[in-house]
Amino acid sequence: MQTYLDSAIKGFGKNIAKFAPDFYLQTKEYATFGTMEGLFFSFEHYLDCEDSVISFDISFRVKSLKGDEILCKAIGLDFPDLEFRALNKEFSLRSFPFSFKSMEFESLQELQEFDLTNMSKQSCKDILKAYERSMQDLFTAFKVDTNNEIKGLYDFIYKYEENADVVWYNKHLMQVLLLIELGDKKEALRLLEQDNRDLENEREIFVKYEEDEAMEIFEILKYALHNDVV
Repeated sequence: MQTYLDSAIKGFGKNIAKFAPDFYLQTKEYATFGTMEGLFFSFEHYLDCEDSVISFDISFRVKSLKGDEILCKAIGLDFPDLEFRALNKEFSLRSFPFSFKSMEFESLQELQEFDLTNMSKQSCKDILKAYERSMQDLFTAFKVDTNNEIKGLYDFIYKYEENADVVWYNKHLMQVLLLIELGDKKEALRLLEQDNRDLENEREIFVKYEEDEAMEIFEILKYALHNDVV
């Protein structure tokens, strides 16, 4: 079952990839992504099976392009490439998540009949058009109260009450990186010192510099801020 699901989602991605450039988007493996004015948007595609029900989910996510760059500079990595940004490699910043779309199939046969890997050209373009519209709508929302889309992103995630309980791998790490980007290094340091991460839902990132020595990302960022590395 899982082998087929993995194959189907890869086939869906390959099908979508043929038309993504028409919308200034790219598809790589399980993610379709694009940029807009300093923001990185991604749409991650999943097929999961639970209690014999197969769900096809698309997770819409957003982050600042600068966040991965600040992270790489602090750690001492090369400038982030698209694979690093889009596919959530070991040290990359996990984006803020939205629920975008979900479709359920009652059986494997129903999924096979739907045939994700051979969707029509028009169906693929309709999906990509919905992606493009979602990006534009969110970008517009970020600019309602400010002319700085990064400040709008920060306020949306960390000041909008309805998002207060949203937790993902890098909630506090993204907050620190956004504050650094916005020039508020004092507040970024305060958050790093407090370290209020929910470690049941947020990850620690350890970077090995020598054979037996590693530093956690919050310690690295504190050092980087104190020494004007970022």
